[in-house]
Amino acid sequence: MPPTVMRMAFTCLVITAMASPVMAQTDASRHAHKVLRSTLASQQLDFTMYPSEHFVLATDADKTIANSTLHELEATYQHIQRWADSLELSIDTAHEAWPVIYFMHQLDYERNSYHVGTAATQEFGFYLPSQHLAIFLDITNHTQMRNADERIAQLQASIRTLAELSTDDNEAQRRKMREQLDALLTNKSHIHQRFQQLVVRHEAAHMILNGLGILNPNTTNPDWLTEGIACLFETQSPNNDRPNSNPMRLADLQRALSQPPDSVPHQRQAIVPLATFVDETTFSTRSTHETAWRYAQAWALVQYMQANHPTLFTSFLTCQARTTILPKSQKVSPCFKTTFLTNDSQFESQWDNWLSSLKLDHAQGRR
Repeated sequence: MPPTVMRMAFTCLVITAMASPVMAQTDASRHAHKVLRSTLASQQLDFTMYPSEHFVLATDADKTIANSTLHELEATYQHIQRWADSLELSIDTAHEAWPVIYFMHQLDYERNSYHVGTAATQEFGFYLPSQHLAIFLDITNHTQMRNADERIAQLQASIRTLAELSTDDNEAQRRKMREQLDALLTNKSHIHQRFQQLVVRHEAAHMILNGLGILNPNTTNPDWLTEGIACLFETQSPNNDRPNSNPMRLADLQRALSQPPDSVPHQRQAIVPLATFVDETTFSTRSTHETAWRYAQAWALVQYMQANHPTLFTSFLTCQARTTILPKSQKVSPCFKTTFLTNDSQFESQWDNWLSSLKLDHAQGRR
């Protein structure tokens, strides 16, 4: 691994408020500070802490990025509160502030991932239920984004070289390169803003859903449920109650629905039958495309339940939150079975019909 500039040796954490250079620790934030100090001190990182109503953010980013990240965290918190209220879910609002770390440098982020025992070096963020801690990387400093920077620099150099020549052919080539450069710059800016928001909202949703008691971190929650609900909050709902369509997940779902039968490896399916899908406990063994399809199907299933069967969905989540850890042999949640898969239930056929309507109506995302 190439050498990198290390941050200053850890001496003390500078505690800085969003609007003031000094922040007194409150009872609500004391636990978050303790977790952050322990995590950062073990890696000799000198980060500034920024508080908000429900979070304490430790970061080496500037104040603008810190405040923007806290805004996304708090917006997701409020979004989930409104959603829970609309479903009449019981939530626990009397809690401590929650710790979040935001890294500007990929090497520090990767070292931290290994330190906390999570191989998340290919991801831009993750949530640790055991510590109730969310960790993010600024994607502008990820290898993939640096590759885009290199391509932009190459185009700029080529344009400068061609600018020294005056032929019509060179002018046409220079114009084409400028168009490519403009597209790269626009795309990079859009990807950074949109994907950073998506990652922060998704991982924050895991933290908030557990912290408010909507999901029970001490029971067996399958990936389709935890990831499906988190995907609901990757976009902000304009009507301030239930999540609107998620364009990225909808596009992935429609790609899965359009896959020819012979395009997917043997014994695998782009869209998994409901009974099989809810029996799966993890998506991690899939290929990149299959993982995206599973996340999209999980989002769609949760979206379908909360939009079309809200009372049953509330009963299911309430039951699930009260469930103890299930034996490994029992993969499907008994709460899901008793709520949606009873003998006289038409849920599975209705779900299949709803999926078919999405396949036929690619432009619709309001279901």
